[in-house]
Amino acid sequence: AKAVSKADNLIISEDDYMAILSRGIANDTFKSLVNSKSNTISDKSNDITTLSALYEGSIEYISESPIYPAKVTTDFLPDLATQALWKSEVEKMWDLMLTSIPPLVDAIKDPSDEGQSKRVELRETYIIMKPVVQVALVMAIKRMIDAGSSLKSAFQKAGKLDWRFECTDWDRVAVNPGEKIIAGKQSQKLLSRIIAYRLGEELTAKELK
Repeated sequence: AKAVSKADNLIISEDDYMAILSRGIANDTFKSLVNSKSNTISDKSNDITTLSALYEGSIEYISESPIYPAKVTTDFLPDLATQALWKSEVEKMWDLMLTSIPPLVDAIKDPSDEGQSKRVELRETYIIMKPVVQVALVMAIKRMIDAGSSLKSAFQKAGKLDWRFECTDWDRVAVNPGEKIIAGKQSQKLLSRIIAYRLGEELTAKELK
């Protein structure tokens, strides 16, 4: 039998509660503007994010956090109380992202096909329209919460950042010359540190170099 791909697993898994949750968030919070087949979004796509970004971001946010001190399990369903906790916290987090970050607010305003040209235009202008950056923001928000911030105030600060490609804060951290997003786990981690720094987290002298 052919092994189930990671993308297919997210779509069909009934044992991985984060996969189940991500599907619900894709349909409800993100109004189905989610690519469930790929890790990336093409420039002309109607989508705002990917199912894998919702999944990765949700696990990043909950796992070993003030909300849930253990690692998130993905191979069996947690008890009902844990499911309820993950669900309410993860839904709140993504909802705040979509209501706090101006380009995302604009992107979801009209979820019909009529809104596609607006989403395409926003994706050309703002790095936060890229799933890899959305997950990096979740990682940065988690750092802020670990440092004592509330979720709401961390997102309010994030809403004031300049998310445009042309903002020099992102040069060679998120964006290479030619306005190409830098992919990869290490880059994403570094970007999350820079976002957290822009949100007010102290970086060590070594990190500032």
